[in-house]
Amino acid sequence: MATYLLRRLGIAVATLLALSFLVFSALEALPGDLASRILGRGATPRAVAELNAQLGLDQPFLSRYFSWLGNFLQGDFGTLVGKGSNSSATVSGLLANQGVNSLLLGGVTLLLLVPIVLVVGSVTAVRAGGVTDSVISGLSFVFLSVPEFVVGTVLIYLLSVRLDLLPPLSLLGQGESPITQPEVLVLPVLTLLLGLVAFAGRFLRASMIDVLTSEFVQSARLNGTPERRIVWKIALRSALVPTVQIIAMLVPYLVGGLIIVETVFSYPGIGSQFSAGVLSGEIRLVQAVAVLSAAMTVFANLGADLLVMFLVPKLRPGASR
Repeated sequence: MATYLLRRLGIAVATLLALSFLVFSALEALPGDLASRILGRGATPRAVAELNAQLGLDQPFLSRYFSWLGNFLQGDFGTLVGKGSNSSATVSGLLANQGVNSLLLGGVTLLLLVPIVLVVGSVTAVRAGGVTDSVISGLSFVFLSVPEFVVGTVLIYLLSVRLDLLPPLSLLGQGESPITQPEVLVLPVLTLLLGLVAFAGRFLRASMIDVLTSEFVQSARLNGTPERRIVWKIALRSALVPTVQIIAMLVPYLVGGLIIVETVFSYPGIGSQFSAGVLSGEIRLVQAVAVLSAAMTVFANLGADLLVMFLVPKLRPGASR
């Protein structure tokens, strides 16, 4: 088991290094000169050259990459250099301030996602072909087809404009936290959940239907096993393994959804800062968010694999088949 864990960790680290190189290369290869974009069209060649030297952009590509990677591993993601940025403001400082809000939004979404998916997937599987299954499946298809910004806009119109139940935007004052104003979380969380539940719920439904129609379950029914025990103890447990893996696969979609949803609702998190950074040319901010998002995805999948081995001991390395 220890050997397996070390091997998986090695693969995860190698994957992240490769992704960091790709992200750095892609953003460094953008057309135009960063110093010229920061200083504007009226900048003199001397001013551009001085800023390039200050930012280390006059160094060879590999030297810049390894310097950036070394600083990144130490938690130094660079400084904010876009127009209007404070010269002393750092990317790590910005992410630390806004990251708590994004973690809270993503954490609440995941905590609600798992039980809702279990209920939706189980109910639709048990009542496959019925009215409940048809209604939920139809709604799932709709939410899978509609992008988050459209869902968010519709929710703002229905719950904020028409019914006046919730604030349309997640605006917070200086020093305020979503914890003290939980109402600002409702619309962003609901927007994220609708799409994620639709996808994962359909997957769990299909897995449970396969289990419920298997010969093993049919034999359990013939032996007099109560239907409730078959559904909750046998079918659901068997369907949990692929469901855990699919929820881990949803992490990158959750990260992408955070960027969109935070922008739509003006939520003060990393996602909205990422969008602003793309528009203002904050390359270091974009690089940091991209690599950190990739790290979350890689380790979420690693955690899912470990959880699956915990749920199914026979899948553990060295276990007898």
